[in-house]
Amino acid sequence: MRFEYGGLKLEPALAERWKVSPDGRVYTFTLRSDVKFHNGSVLTAVDVKYSFDRAKAKGQAAAGYLEFFKEARVVDDYTVQIELTKPTAPFLMMLPRLFIIGRVCLTGKDSGGDLGTAFLQTNSCGTGPYRIENWERGRQIVLTRFNDYWRGWSGRHLSRIVIRNIPELPTARLLLERGDIDIQNYVSLDDIPIVSRNPLIQVENRPGIPATSFRFATHKGPTRNPKVREALTYSVPYDRFIESVMKGGATRLQGPIAQGIPCQDTALPIYKQDLDKAQQLLAEAGYRDGLKLRMDNFNLYPDRRQLALMWQADLKKIGVEFEYKEYDLGTTYALLRDREKGPDIYMMGDYVTYPDPDAYMWRSYHSSQTGEGGLNYGFYNNPEFDRLIEEGRTTLDPAKRCDIYRRAQRTLVNDFVGAWVMQQHTTIFRRSRVKNYRPLPSAFEAYSFYDMYKEER
Repeated sequence: MRFEYGGLKLEPALAERWKVSPDGRVYTFTLRSDVKFHNGSVLTAVDVKYSFDRAKAKGQAAAGYLEFFKEARVVDDYTVQIELTKPTAPFLMMLPRLFIIGRVCLTGKDSGGDLGTAFLQTNSCGTGPYRIENWERGRQIVLTRFNDYWRGWSGRHLSRIVIRNIPELPTARLLLERGDIDIQNYVSLDDIPIVSRNPLIQVENRPGIPATSFRFATHKGPTRNPKVREALTYSVPYDRFIESVMKGGATRLQGPIAQGIPCQDTALPIYKQDLDKAQQLLAEAGYRDGLKLRMDNFNLYPDRRQLALMWQADLKKIGVEFEYKEYDLGTTYALLRDREKGPDIYMMGDYVTYPDPDAYMWRSYHSSQTGEGGLNYGFYNNPEFDRLIEEGRTTLDPAKRCDIYRRAQRTLVNDFVGAWVMQQHTTIFRRSRVKNYRPLPSAFEAYSFYDMYKEER
């Protein structure tokens, strides 16, 4: 299954159709009979079973979508059943992130028990429209057309794609302006006014689903007090940051779930900065003479750094000494997972991989998600909230499910678990000759190369 081009609606892909058992635990998929893998073997139900079993055995990446997976059964060559341990409402939404790999392609490719992982670093065993021709680590990947792709090649399509790693944004922009590259997918927002004046380049700036927020340690220190967390919520320079730093590349976030996602509660309050109210709440919490807080952050995101520093300056006005530190990825994660030594505040961007409320709520806020693989670094623990999102996971009726998730969102907001800052846009620069580009909002910075084409100069 896949998401429709540029949207969030599911549509058939390798499976022509599917049905779900009345109890919501067994999914029966009827596969297409004309699908080939890149090595020439034909897709069958055996490959689907192999892919699910392999993902579960690896216990990494895709295994996160298989928490309730019980078994895959081959019914016949083109029919496969997936049985779950309990009904899982977001299961179908997760499936586009579970890639089917050819069993024959990986036979004999195991290296030290890695189930063929090393082989897949430089070889294609999928069914997609393009296969790996060459991969120079850290420099570029070259993809070429797979002639036997099941959707065929009628109409206009790209035949070869070169994906280059160009970390210097000024260099990338220069190459784009010269026509040496066609798409620049990581851009400086400061460049938008400059690039917009070039008639040969289009600026694509569309709402995406990544959600960025400040989150608070709810289990220790000053932020254990809900009134302190409420004060902090009123102290963030939301609008000033979006206007002066993001320059139109984001919109305000209304609660923990991004707009456009099913069950997002549009009735939630949108907090504005009010330093007087923040100072009053701190005084009520017993911090009339101020307090000291620490925030640890990744050293990867200049925009987040600017937001933190803007906030630091504003907090100083109300007597809060705000210590801000940046670390590499590994060090930051280690600090965030440390229940006792972790920071009072951290910034999190929810770059979810499936468009469902569960993707925003479970890993970030359920009390079980404080260890490896979880994102609940604020150690939030509310049994009523846990009960709600557990029920939301297993409720199949869409209306009842949305009611559950709206109650869960209100619980998070009322507990002042975080300060919801912005919903980032997908912003790219592309040469005007690149046609039929649509961002895939269901995945961060993703494209469907098959649907795009390029006009000749």
